[in-house]
Amino acid sequence: MNSAKTVSLIAASPKVGEAAVSDWLSDRAKKVFSGGGVLVHQINVRQSAAHRPEDDFERMRLSDALIFIFPLYFFCLPGLLIRYLQDFEAYLAAREAAPTVPRVFCAVNCGFPEPGINEEAVRVVKSFSEKIGASFGFGLMIGGGGMLLPAQEAPFMKKTLSAIDAAFERMRTDLTADPAGETANLEVKAAFPRRLYFAAASLDWISSAKKNGLKKRDLYARPYV
Repeated sequence: MNSAKTVSLIAASPKVGEAAVSDWLSDRAKKVFSGGGVLVHQINVRQSAAHRPEDDFERMRLSDALIFIFPLYFFCLPGLLIRYLQDFEAYLAAREAAPTVPRVFCAVNCGFPEPGINEEAVRVVKSFSEKIGASFGFGLMIGGGGMLLPAQEAPFMKKTLSAIDAAFERMRTDLTADPAGETANLEVKAAFPRRLYFAAASLDWISSAKKNGLKKRDLYARPYV
């Protein structure tokens, strides 16, 4: 690189007190970008919003790129991230100088095995980028996100993790180039049988029910019908 670039990784998991895939992806992205000589700022939306978000907003404003990393919630963005984006937009509007953010990317993971389900959330981030005067790069759409943490050491996950790293590498490369035309979103999913994936998810729900003093049949209750 001819000059040092700065990237802000903004992780927006609503989880409290437990490991979050978004934080894990942020750490993974940091390794890729730092290895390429890029200065990285890591921001946790929940922590930032609870303290001094203006400090992080200024870092974001001066970054060469922003990468929003979050889980799919109701087929869109988590509420805390939507509010954070609104506050960031207001922060930019209050500055005398125009926004200096030239590129925006995002990485969205969902519990469904199909990564394409994340597409609507990516479109929301793209729309936000246009609203603040930034250019949108592309979105990394990850299916089967719930497997990334518990199965990251499994042999069948090697290809998936390599694809995720390659996507972050593509983002890093785009910082020094001006891609002609619009870049297509990238899809990544775990190489795991769909039937077994849903079977494992069902067992997890049953286990959670038991921990809360419920039985399997309680999961099928329809109290509001």
